[in-house]
Formats: sequence, structure tokens, C-alpha cells
Amino acid sequence: MMRGTIFFAAGLFGVQVVAGFLSPPAFGVGGDCVQTSCDAPPASCSQLTTTGTNNCGGSCSQSYNQGTCNVSAPPSCSQPTTYGTYSKCPSNTCSISYNQGACVANTGGPSCGGTGHYSNCPSNPCNLPLCPTSFAPYGFAIPGDPVYGFPNVKDGAGQPVLPSPGTKTFLGLVAKGNVVIGDYTSQPFQTYVLPYLRPHSDANQVSKVQPYVVDPTDEVLGYNNSGSCVGGKTPCFDGNYDQQDKDGLTPGQKLDAGGNPVGPRKFYESTLDDATFKSKLAMPTGLTTIDAVLFTNHALTSLVPAGLMVNGSMVSRDDAMLYNGTLTVNHDVRLLDGQTAHDAILPLVIKRFRIVSRKDCGAGPCS
Repeated sequence: MMRGTIFFAAGLFGVQVVAGFLSPPAFGVGGDCVQTSCDAPPASCSQLTTTGTNNCGGSCSQSYNQGTCNVSAPPSCSQPTTYGTYSKCPSNTCSISYNQGACVANTGGPSCGGTGHYSNCPSNPCNLPLCPTSFAPYGFAIPGDPVYGFPNVKDGAGQPVLPSPGTKTFLGLVAKGNVVIGDYTSQPFQTYVLPYLRPHSDANQVSKVQPYVVDPTDEVLGYNNSGSCVGGKTPCFDGNYDQQDKDGLTPGQKLDAGGNPVGPRKFYESTLDDATFKSKLAMPTGLTTIDAVLFTNHALTSLVPAGLMVNGSMVSRDDAMLYNGTLTVNHDVRLLDGQTAHDAILPLVIKRFRIVSRKDCGAGPCS
């Protein structure tokens, strides 16, 4: 899985990779306020968590102790999970799982990317972790290019980490950050697309973006910047992709050819400086076609001069897709096969999807 942002332009995509950890905020240092009280109402069996405001003006919560989980029989290899109720909340169900151990390879079987068995329950099958893949930080690949093609992307030991596209018929491009199609440095992108990458407000009613809860691993990319979302949930992103991201605790920077910082990098931008990025673009004047499954935890955005066709699928939290003409998505039926989705590190499709309803929200947010 690619940890940053994927960029498309005539087959070009860039990969931003960051590493690091965010440290928790320090309290009681240098005069900072220390939480001593919380006005959240008492929690109960019917409302396990309540939220309120602490004496420092921040959000806080109260949790209820449901007691122990009482099950009719202990779990085992033959029944790895058993169900019961909590001792203090008999109306609330709970479960206890058996420690089946690690997923290990079968004798003569693959060591990764296949089926194995649990070390404590040899008769129970499990899915082995996918085979590890290394990516160079802030690297990029240009499909078909003799120098920067997929087979030429190497790991730290100089070994290829991506197969030749000519040997594969299924491609999943998975971004930890965002998927951007087109030239984000252009004036049309700045004028017409960026409003859709900013939060909805009275002054920006074209956008549908709202603050949302993110995965804790997204914190190192800067997505934990909004205190808490509705209901006191954390970590939370404020939905504004038009602001500087992070590399761990360090504000994100664009870099020149020598690796020197040349300016702040926003969530939708590459680590390459604008001039270098534009030098690698060659957007088609006609239909833009992408033969891949696009998956991102955050925004999928585009600005293409004509129609856009995706032969695969598109999955994202937010979208800001602008195109002149038509958008065609030919869903790859192989995604209906759970094993194919697993191999591509994509969410499993349980059954064939169908459109239940369609609603035009107009200029305002959907209700």
C-alpha cells in the first residue's frame, strides 16, 4: 500500500512515503492547563460513553465499567469465539475469543500471501500476511518509461519491488493519502477544484466535505488536526485538504532536485517542487483512461481536459472530480472475488452492488 498521495498524468503517479510518530501533548508544562474535572453526565449500561467539556475548555468523556463477560462455555479451537453478557449489564452482549496463536505457513506452502494455519490451532486455516514490499520515500514511477517504469522501482537492496505491467492484468493503486488526477499546479485547478477540497461552509457551499474521524496511523501525515469530531470521536481531520500536511511532527515540504526544502506542501500536492512536477506531466487532449482500481482513505480529485474513463473502480472518502465531458467507470467484475480483493490489499466485496437510490443535493450538503 502506498502511504502518501498518488498523482496521475499520462500514466505518472507519485508516491509520498513518511515515517515517524506523533507524541502525545504535554500537560502541566509551561503553564498549560491540566484537566481536573469533566461535566459529562454519568455513563450507564444504556449509554456506555458520555461526552462533555473539561475545566480547560476541551472535550472529555466518561465511560461505564460493564464488568466481566460471562459466557456459557470457554472458547476453544473448535469454537474460537463464545458469546455471553456482562456481569453489570446483563442486557449487553459480549464475547471472548480464544488465542489461536500466530498464523504460520503450512509445510511446503507459501511463507506469505497464501493460506496457513494458527500455531495454537493447527486445524484452523488463516490468511498469511501479504509478501512485504518496499518503496523508496517520495519515489515515483512512469508506466512504460525505460528508466522510471514499474520494473525499475527498487528497494533499499536494489531489488525490483513492482512487477512488469505486461505480466499482470489487475492493478490496484492504494493511497494512504489522496489520489490526484491531472495538473494541480494549473490555474483552473486552483480556481475550480480547490473549493471542493475545502470544508463546506456558508462561504463555500459547493463543497460537501465535512470533518471526519481518521485512522490513528494517519496522524503522521497530519490528518489529526481538529480536536474531536461529532460525538467526541478522535483522531479527527477538519476536512481542509488545502493546508500544509506533515511528515511525522515536521510540517511537510516540497523538495528540489537536491532534496532541499523549497516551500510548504499541502495535502493534495507532491513532494516534488512544482517545476519538476510539471516537467513530468503530459496530459492527453482527449479521453483520459486509467486501467486500475483507485482506493484512498481520503480524497479522490481530478481535473482532466476531456472525459475520464476508469476501468476498475474508485473508492474514496471525499471526491472532487472535475472533467469536461463524461465520467465512465467500468467496475471490474474480478472485485467480486474475495481472493482477488485480498491479493490487491483492497476491501472485500461481499456481493454484487446495486444502486438503491440517487439524490441530487444541489448546492447544499445532503441531509
